[in-house]
Amino acid sequence: MATRILAVDDSKTIRMVIQGAFSAYDCDLSEAANGEEGLALAVREKPDLILLDITMPVMDGVAMLDALRRDPELKTIPVILMSAESSRENLANRARLGVNDYLAKPFKEEVLLDAVRKIVPLPERNEGIKKAPAGRAKMRKVFTTEEYLQIADRLPAAPRILPRLLNVLSDPASDVSQVIELISFDPGLTSKVLRASNSAFVGLPEPARDVGEAVNLLGVNFIYQLAAAACGASTFQASGTASAGLWRHSVTAALAAQLLVEDLQLDPGLLFTAALLHDIGKAIFAEQWKKDYWNLIEQSRSDPPQLLKLEETAFELNHAELGGRLLAHWKFPPSISASVWHHHAPLPGMPFEREAALVALGDAVAEAITQQQPGSAKLFPLTSGQRSALAVFELTADHLKRYLDRTQENFEFVDGMCQMSF
Repeated sequence: MATRILAVDDSKTIRMVIQGAFSAYDCDLSEAANGEEGLALAVREKPDLILLDITMPVMDGVAMLDALRRDPELKTIPVILMSAESSRENLANRARLGVNDYLAKPFKEEVLLDAVRKIVPLPERNEGIKKAPAGRAKMRKVFTTEEYLQIADRLPAAPRILPRLLNVLSDPASDVSQVIELISFDPGLTSKVLRASNSAFVGLPEPARDVGEAVNLLGVNFIYQLAAAACGASTFQASGTASAGLWRHSVTAALAAQLLVEDLQLDPGLLFTAALLHDIGKAIFAEQWKKDYWNLIEQSRSDPPQLLKLEETAFELNHAELGGRLLAHWKFPPSISASVWHHHAPLPGMPFEREAALVALGDAVAEAITQQQPGSAKLFPLTSGQRSALAVFELTADHLKRYLDRTQENFEFVDGMCQMSF
């Protein structure tokens, strides 16, 4: 039976962070924006655990906690108090109100999960899947998709914050402060974004002191790109030092996609992200199979489309499908997971055909540049999937060559992003 958790916080951003933290676990999460709503949900649902903010409108956390403790049916429900107060003494005073634990904001997802595990069971959604016995994993190349998802979930710094950022950026009712709050809530990501913002590549005259100042100086879209690069690089790094070239290819594809988007009127944030993560399936294969997988990549270097056939022979799965399934599992928008899944062969009339076609073209440009000398690269012969992608936009190979040239002209973006993030 799923663990029932009630999160009560007036900050939509904090509720999004909590939702993301529990996304890989078998739990039913309910949300409330103030103590009055939270109390009503607690009466109706009888949760196994309540995560409770202190400062809220209508009814604050202290008043809700008092009401809980006076109700015979609710008084035994465990409560973890959340507060922006940094003073341990102040939090200790709050704890005397009868809570099981307290967390000072901002907190890392791991800290929240560790606190919850001490109070209630928190099984992973795929815990029932039998794992490969130790010592046999290298002998068995055929894993189920669910087993690969488990491998990906164990990676440090999986980019789960990006769907939340994209959700905020695409919501007309949201504002820049929510982006700032989401990034600032993760100390590790905040550090990376500020380090990138203050790098020589960006060239600010004076260093930004916090994420809000960086957004004001550089714009929210560029800060999102820095955050996306920081998250993506951490995931690729986990698959070994050989993945630096793979990450360079991914950043190049994202730059090419950005240039295409400017002319083709698609969502820049979504397509930059899709192109940046289009080869994340390769990173998961490399994480699991190490040298064996890098050997497959080397075998296909002179004929990149051959890699899909080699993967399907070895694993009964290719990196594009694995990447698409993984991003769907991590709650990325369907347009991103579909375009990653089908970026080698966009299907006519498929949902998100234009997005998949654009990622395919970004990949073609990146393949040419990263396999040759940047500045003088020429397009490789186009695959049938890439020709289909051109047809979606009524473009020709000559059009794509011009985007190749523009990507090479702006290649300092790739160099800068790779130096900052890898």
